[in-house]
Amino acid sequence: MPKKKAPKKTSKRSTKEKLKKRSFGGRPIKYKPEFCEQLYESLSQGYSVEASCAVIGEICEDGKPEGISKDTMYRWFREYPEFSYAKKRGIEEGRRMWETLGIRHITHYKDGVQLNSAVYCFNMKNRFGWSDKPEERSEESVKPFRLNYNLDDDDE
Repeated sequence: MPKKKAPKKTSKRSTKEKLKKRSFGGRPIKYKPEFCEQLYESLSQGYSVEASCAVIGEICEDGKPEGISKDTMYRWFREYPEFSYAKKRGIEEGRRMWETLGIRHITHYKDGVQLNSAVYCFNMKNRFGWSDKPEERSEESVKPFRLNYNLDDDDE
């Protein structure tokens, strides 16, 4: 009779234990008020909130900012009202930048910078909720009504 193979041993360490052994590059970055300006500048240039994570932080030896994680950024939005305000201002300025770009390039030039209208529309739909058609009403919101006519000549 053939021998049964023993089941493979699996690691019973939890994800938390595994993460403890990994190095993420040092201690967490501490919030500083000048990060508001870094966030505003990035957003006002049209970058997303998530992409702006890469340009926030102390300047390293190579001249680039450290960058922060999305989790850190969203925690800072909750904890620091001025950081949240910088986000709101930056998003509005970024929207202005994108709309200005569209206005400038609404027509195509043969010998110049051209705007890809399909890509522009896709971008604006995703960033700012644009849509191709108006909001549809459901049948439940339309109430039927009855109109009665009196065709008798009794009123004359």
